[in-house]
Amino acid sequence: MAMFGKGRRVQAPWSFVSSSAHLAGVARNKALLVGAAVFVSARDVPAAGYLKLVPRKGVEGVAGWLAKDPPRVHVAVDQAVVQAAAKGVRFALAIDAYLRWGLASRGKVLLIGGAEGPSETTLDVFVFEEGRFVGYENKSLPARSVPHFQAMLASLLDDYALQKPGYKVVQAAPLAPFGEHFPQIAYLGSELFHKLVFRPLALHAQERGGGRLTPAALVAAGVLVCGGAIGKGWSEYHAATTFYEREVADPIVTGKGGLNSGLIDTIQQRRFFLDDARAQVSMVEKARSLVVGVGGIAQLKIIEIRLPAAAASATSGAERPPDVWLRVSVPLEARSAMEQGKALMEQVAANTGMDMRLARQGWSDDGKRRIFILEGFNHA
Repeated sequence: MAMFGKGRRVQAPWSFVSSSAHLAGVARNKALLVGAAVFVSARDVPAAGYLKLVPRKGVEGVAGWLAKDPPRVHVAVDQAVVQAAAKGVRFALAIDAYLRWGLASRGKVLLIGGAEGPSETTLDVFVFEEGRFVGYENKSLPARSVPHFQAMLASLLDDYALQKPGYKVVQAAPLAPFGEHFPQIAYLGSELFHKLVFRPLALHAQERGGGRLTPAALVAAGVLVCGGAIGKGWSEYHAATTFYEREVADPIVTGKGGLNSGLIDTIQQRRFFLDDARAQVSMVEKARSLVVGVGGIAQLKIIEIRLPAAAASATSGAERPPDVWLRVSVPLEARSAMEQGKALMEQVAANTGMDMRLARQGWSDDGKRRIFILEGFNHA
């Protein structure tokens, strides 16, 4: 397991890439994909504009081999980044380093990775319990340069402390250390990525339209692929069998009566429960996303937020109550309240992913500032 760093930043022989704009001058033709360049999910949910990769294992050892449905981490990469890369660029994913560290960890751990941009800080939050992946969340905060960044981060960490008591919080590169305000958070520097293997992406070559193979070459390639797949499969099967037999024969395991299939089933059902989306948690997350998104709008002040529809509603359309009710104030502009309100709603919707509408008689002004009442709807 990697040792905790002390905030030391190692000069890396690669370039961190979170968008196609970062591809210019990639160090040694090695692009380490982070942040928005990588789509991560605990479920196999396709993301538009992303190229799916092989799912990653969410547990190692005997538990992984014996589980009926072991946890998987589904991964995809931004198609625009892959297509824009110059020929010869090789890729690796920061998530592979995060998972390797997390699956080797012990106890309850929240590992926070991600990427920083000029307008936004993207956080990848991985949840591990005794070396087992049990959850993932993607969070967005304002840029570190924004004055209320520290307050937003503190609020997020406080929420995690309430929701997941007893978890150790660890932060990882390429995020810069959170600083003196959070000395309790351990830090993993760029040395975390030194064992990653950079490879060309097969989908990258296909998108560029590689050379065509002759029938003879196809036959030869088929034989090689078939033989290689069988050999690789047998090798993995043999290794798994050997590993299983060694683990089962461990005196600690046999001394406690061997493996208990009922316990494994219980753990599996617990994972199903943890992965199950609950309306209350979903709504709280939407409210947080709203606060973060709205907080990034210049000169806007949040006066009040309500969640009038925290429980699922059977109504729809115009009769449906809003999921979020928001009262804000902004500087008074020369244009009409309707025009200013429409522009404001578009900003809030873009920042939060919620549909917004202006409440009836939802504006007023005092000569200096204009107050708007917005209603938000969650369609996720």
